[in-house]
Amino acid sequence: MTPQQFEKQLQRHRKELIEAFRRKIPLKIAVAAQSHFRDNFHKGGFANKGLHRWKPAKRIGRAKGAQRRSPASRDR
Repeated sequence: MTPQQFEKQLQRHRKELIEAFRRKIPLKIAVAAQSHFRDNFHKGGFANKGLHRWKPAKRIGRAKGAQRRSPASRDR
């Protein structure tokens, strides 16, 4: 394909390309990013370059109903 033929091909599909760059491609990127984000939560850590687990939450292990309160608010 010569450069002139390629340019004609681009001109024929111009509207499709503009639509793809404005709507379709960003939508596909967003879906992939959301899927990756949710997958990290499902696995319990960052899944980039191998799984790096998160530290356990500090709130886990406390007695049910026990909340962090300042000493002043306990008197109320």
